[in-house]
Amino acid sequence: MPQPDETGELTAPTPSALPTDDIQAPPSSADQDIGTPPSDPEPTTDDDPTLESLISDALNADTVPATPDPDPGQPAPSEGSDPEDPPAAQDPGDKGEADDDPKDPEPVSGTPEPTPSEPEGDEGLDQDPTDDELSKYSARAKKRIEKLLSDRNTARAEVADLQTDADQYRQMRGYMEQNNLEDREVADLFRAGADLKSGDPARLANFIALVEPLLNTAKEATGRAVPQDLAAQVQSGEMTEAAALQLGTARHQAAIAQMQARTATEQTTAAQATEARTQIRDAVSTHIAETIGKSPDYARLQGVMHRVSQGMVAERGAPQSVEDAKRMVDEAWAETQRLMGPTPAAPSDPTPTPPTPEPKPTRPAPAPTSAPRSGVKPEPTSLEQIIGDALNGR
Repeated sequence: MPQPDETGELTAPTPSALPTDDIQAPPSSADQDIGTPPSDPEPTTDDDPTLESLISDALNADTVPATPDPDPGQPAPSEGSDPEDPPAAQDPGDKGEADDDPKDPEPVSGTPEPTPSEPEGDEGLDQDPTDDELSKYSARAKKRIEKLLSDRNTARAEVADLQTDADQYRQMRGYMEQNNLEDREVADLFRAGADLKSGDPARLANFIALVEPLLNTAKEATGRAVPQDLAAQVQSGEMTEAAALQLGTARHQAAIAQMQARTATEQTTAAQATEARTQIRDAVSTHIAETIGKSPDYARLQGVMHRVSQGMVAERGAPQSVEDAKRMVDEAWAETQRLMGPTPAAPSDPTPTPPTPEPKPTRPAPAPTSAPRSGVKPEPTSLEQIIGDALNGR
């Protein structure tokens, strides 16, 4: 360090006299940023080199470069690391390794695995519950669910076993309807086939008694036998056998045509009656909704109106047209209003009425049953049902 001379001025020592071991590096720019500002340089003479130049020449090779300001785009060094250490060189083969699978990060210790979300809509409703789903219920609830699943599987197996029988019966009923066969006629044919297959003489006699009239009718219809009512005329010579056979065939064809026409007429009449009943019921529902259904008294008097309508149907019969049904509805409503009167107006300052205690039964009441007694028709619940039952003849 320079010492003042006798005149009070500072003199710089020679470079050889400088103690290099005690010289420290000048403060870096980083140190200047966070430390105290540097002091003004010491005044020097014009002939002697400055202290800064001497120190710079002496420590030219040993001067530590100032630490540059950290780049805002680079991560800050961790604690305990040397800021002067160069960053580790990155292997070119490892470049982009972290981006190979950005959607599958390493699991963090202690973080639970994400549970799959529940399916939306009706997806998976036809599948049995899994063991994990059943484990969420209590032991009793789990047993009940397992019992329901077992009963369902049993019912499915029974339905699968009966499906073939149901399909065969459906085919047989369709064949009967297509060929205009009644249940009694089909039963006779089955009985005749069973008697014929038995081989028992008594049952074979039953077979002949059952089949012989049918066989004679078939012969007369095909011209292979003279009709019994024409046999006397053929024997007396009033009619030839050929004419009798031809007349028998013609009469059979006429009877078949007449039967087919009657069947077609019955089917058409039944279809028209069904359509008419549907139209009448729909018209009654629409008429009630558009007229009396909007009345504030309808909810209160609906039950009474049903009973009035039942009396009208029993007295007059079922309505035969849409207009008749509407007229009956209006008359039933007018009669109901006449009997019951309008709804009384509420008082301006109503006083709450204490509830009336219900009388206690002296003996246990019978358990209610939803099914009606055998042979007893359930009471209709709407005016449409009353008219529908009347149209159906019930």
